[in-house]
Parts: sequence; C-alpha cells; structure tokens
Amino acid sequence: MMEYRFRKGFLFGEETLVLTEHSLQRLNRHGKVKRELPYKQISKVNSYSGLSAYDEEKKTFPVKMVRIIPHWGLSINFQSSYYIRPGSRQMQVAKNQLEAYEAFLEELKNRIRTNNPDAVLQTGNRALSVLCYLFALFCLVLFLLTLAAPVYTLFVRTRSIGKIWPVLIGLLFLTTMFGRTAFHMGQDYAPERKKL
Repeated sequence: MMEYRFRKGFLFGEETLVLTEHSLQRLNRHGKVKRELPYKQISKVNSYSGLSAYDEEKKTFPVKMVRIIPHWGLSINFQSSYYIRPGSRQMQVAKNQLEAYEAFLEELKNRIRTNNPDAVLQTGNRALSVLCYLFALFCLVLFLLTLAAPVYTLFVRTRSIGKIWPVLIGLLFLTTMFGRTAFHMGQDYAPERKKL
C-alpha cells in the first residue's frame, strides 16, 4: 500500500491518495474513502504542467498535475506540490514534492498498465493549445490588415500614410513576433496520446 499526500490551496484540506491492490482511493482528512477507482476502469492518465509556485526560500518551481480519468464517472486530480500559505504576486508558497509525486505516479502507471492494457497516457493541454492557436490567428489577421493599410490610402485620398509609417512597421514587427511565438506555444501545448 503506497500513499501520497498533497494540498491544492487554502480552500482545500489535505488529501491522501492510496494505491491498494485493486484500486486507487482518495481519502479525506479524516481517513474515509471519498472516491475509489478500480485500475480496470481507468481509461486515461492526463499529465500536464500547471502554474508555478515558490518554496520557503523564494525559489520558483513548476507544479505538475495529473488527472486520472475512468471510463465512466468522476476523475481524480493530484499535483506535485503541497500548499503551505498564500504568497505574493498571485503565486502560492508550497512544498515541492516532485520526487514523491513521480514515484507515486510511476507506480500508479504500472498498476494501471497491468490491469488495463488499453489505457492511454495523454500529455499537453488542449485548452491552452487552442488559445495559443487562436491568438496566432488574431496576429495573422492584424498583420494582413497592417499590410493592406498602404493600399487603402491609395484609393482614399483623404488619408495620409506618410506620418504613420513607423507605426505600421512596428505593428508588422510585433504581430510577426507575437504570432510566431503563439504558434510555437500552441505546438508545444498540443496534446499527444500514447499507450500507457
């Protein structure tokens, strides 16, 4: 029997995950089983990086998160940090438990793999990927509109392009840089699926 303890934030109490012989159990702070997922019913393990937190020594670290998704029913989420207290700059002060998290996750994957060979590991974040692609598309549209501005002034004589050339060149540069960065971020966040 293997245990992993974590706390998400100040609204949540300490939670414990227990790997038993046949299932993954989520216990509340009183030790009672809140949710139980048999390994045979788990269809997907969704692993992604969340936000950042910083420890007591003010060093930042990324928070990794996992969602265990069954064929039917509610999923179980857990993360690699243990919340201590609120911090500044919209970040939380937390304890980094990356080693224990990775050991627990690896053991969980092994048990799921043995009981359900069809289970899938999904990495990445679909929502962030779509948002990045949409922002890249917005930058592309803005780039094309900026390119069309000098042509517009040829047909509308009341508008003068002479004074806004630096603005147009700056806008072309900014939309190119931001659009390119957003496109590559969308590729990085794109979800990948493979056998567990």
